[in-house]
Amino acid sequence: MLRNVNLWIADVNHYQIMSIFNNLIPLNEDKRDLIPYSI
Repeated sequence: MLRNVNLWIADVNHYQIMSIFNNLIPLNEDKRDLIPYSI
């Protein structure tokens, strides 16, 4: 249960980070995949 919560929190953080990156840096779809999942 705790592990699932931690994974969910990591997903939310990742989504927020990616949103910031997408707003700051205009990237092509294929280049977005190059950004590491865990920053």
